[in-house]
Order: sequence, then structure tokens, then C-alpha cells
Amino acid sequence: MSHTTCFTGRLDITPDLTKKHILKLQEYYNIYPLPNSGFVFTLDSLIVEGDSNNVRDVTNWINALMLSFLIRWGYKLNGNLYWDSSDDYKCVIYVNNYIAESQEAQVSYPSPSWEK
Repeated sequence: MSHTTCFTGRLDITPDLTKKHILKLQEYYNIYPLPNSGFVFTLDSLIVEGDSNNVRDVTNWINALMLSFLIRWGYKLNGNLYWDSSDDYKCVIYVNNYIAESQEAQVSYPSPSWEK
């Protein structure tokens, strides 16, 4: 079953992408310009692999973006993405210049002491 995964956080590309590079990336990814400045990437391309929309897919997608385009063009990507699911599954994806890695955890909340 397919589901939507919502991330919060921010990834910054430095220096700013040129129009030429934005057009090239738009051949492969959904990129939407923002009203004031910058743009937004969507991760729609992850769905082609199937129904899995997990953290490793997103981390691999970011690494592929950097290896295929950004690093070759002289850009750096930095920031963090966070995700909390309804089943107490949490993660963070750290991106530092040329590498993205994720940390995942299943969180369980113990009952209050008076229920033991």
C-alpha cells in the first residue's frame, strides 16, 4: 500500500543554483519556484521504486542527487530533515556537504508509574 511520508526541515544548496542547472534538474526532478526566491524539490521520483517510501529511499535519493549533479557542478548541500510517524517511528536525515546519512528509531513510551 502506498502512503505519504512528510518531512520537515531544510536543505540548502550553496552557492545558489544557476538557471541552466535548474533547467537540467527539472528534466529529472519536480522543482517548483518559490514566490520570493529559491525553489522546492519534491520527492515524487521515489515512488517509481514501488510502495516503499522509507527513510533509506529518501537518503539514497539525496545522495544520488548530490553524486549525479550537485558535486559535479561544484555545489554543496547542507541541512537536516526530520520525520515523526503516527506509529512512533522517528528519524532524522543529516546532510553535510557531500554525504547524507539517516538515523532511525522506534520510540516506545512507558506507561506512567501509577499504572505499573
